[in-house]
Amino acid sequence: MKALRTRSLNANLEMYVGHLTKEEKSAATIEKYSRDIRKFILYLQKKGIDIVGKEQCAGYKRWLTRHYRPSSVESMIVPVNGFLKYLGHDEMTVKHLHIQSVVFADSKREMGEGTYHRLVNMAYSRQDERTAVIMETICATGIRVSELKYITVEALLRGKAEIYNKGKVRNILIARSVCRKLLSYCERNHISSGSVFVTKNGKPVNRSDIWKKMKKVAEEAGVRPECVYPHNLRHVFARAYYEETRDLVNLAALLGHSDISTTRLYLKSEEGLCVSQLDRLNLISGKNAHSIRVK
Repeated sequence: MKALRTRSLNANLEMYVGHLTKEEKSAATIEKYSRDIRKFILYLQKKGIDIVGKEQCAGYKRWLTRHYRPSSVESMIVPVNGFLKYLGHDEMTVKHLHIQSVVFADSKREMGEGTYHRLVNMAYSRQDERTAVIMETICATGIRVSELKYITVEALLRGKAEIYNKGKVRNILIARSVCRKLLSYCERNHISSGSVFVTKNGKPVNRSDIWKKMKKVAEEAGVRPECVYPHNLRHVFARAYYEETRDLVNLAALLGHSDISTTRLYLKSEEGLCVSQLDRLNLISGKNAHSIRVK
């Protein structure tokens, strides 16, 4: 088999991006894969590695584990392995990390309904109606940021949107209250057809731009920044829908999950809540327990 040289990887990456595009991978996925593979190439270049082999790939994995959290390492290994397989070098791929699933949600990174409403109210107070309405739309429908482009005037008039993602099509029902609010927004902003949220050039709104706007709103609202990012709005929707309906099957369909176990990840409880629930079981005698304090 022909040796894989570091200097050829950038050109190969361009071809791989074309391959991912033909495979109908989302723009966000292609962007992430490109970024992670470039990180791998930069590592090789800084090490002065000319010919890439299994040991060099394993060395990169070891380097990642020293600098990143296990979940981040795992997410960066996947694109590199896919790239190596595309180049016909399956023997160079590295094993995935065995990460024990996290049972409880990280309270510092989770956004509650109260926090969500604070963000929306602050956006309106700042006269940033666009950011407020975008947050409300994502949170009230459960769609991904990349799917905002499917919220069109026509979809609002029908009361549902057709979402195309990863070669699949699903219908998202839009609550009547959401339709009325967005149609009113469209009327005020002279949007008569097509996607509701686009840039001045007519392109779909950018994920990073929404994230930056949300961070500014969070700063003024006094909300911790680590829990403020667009994807968390889907989590707020998922928890609110499940608490109202207890219908995991329909929730999975609304979120676009083919595997219901993925949906369950959105419904993790915080550790503090679980501890409070355990305390209420009242299975320990009060005798001799009152003199000891537990944090």
